[in-house]
Amino acid sequence: MPNSSVQHPVATRYLALGAGTVALLVVIVASLAIGSRPVAPDVVVAALLGQDVPAGDRHAVVELRVPRTVIGCAVGIALGVAGALIQAVTRNPLADPGILGVTAGSSFFVALGIVFLGFSSPEQYVWLALAGRSSRRSRSRWSAAPAPRASTPSGSPWPASRSPPCSPASSPACASRSRARSTPC
Repeated sequence: MPNSSVQHPVATRYLALGAGTVALLVVIVASLAIGSRPVAPDVVVAALLGQDVPAGDRHAVVELRVPRTVIGCAVGIALGVAGALIQAVTRNPLADPGILGVTAGSSFFVALGIVFLGFSSPEQYVWLALAGRSSRRSRSRWSAAPAPRASTPSGSPWPASRSPPCSPASSPACASRSRARSTPC
């Protein structure tokens, strides 16, 4: 009889996806309703559906807040995809742009532009940050040396508490352990 206390991972994923979708919709409606001119959520929905609402509320929702909300969702999606790509490329679930040097290169070039070129506006910083990101990425791609292999005081790369991996063909002892565990060592 299967254990009923264990949930299926697929069902859990669908539940999480549904909860996330509902949360996103609530935040979108809140983004459209909250501002310097508060608009009730039912008026927001009516304005989006093209129903009769006051002109000021329609302008606030449709002309000002919808573009802000769409851009916010697009930026969030782009950041999520960028994070997933960095994690996939580095094969590290904790990866961030700092691992690739993107942050350091961008910051360095912006600092150089401020100190030596006298740049003072964000429009100028953007181009310097992009240049710093590109130069840092290309430099690290072509000049990266393999990491040195750590060794113990005895000179062996394997600590005394852990034996090196073996194959049944390499030693009779490993072959007997392999047969006893019925898995390769």
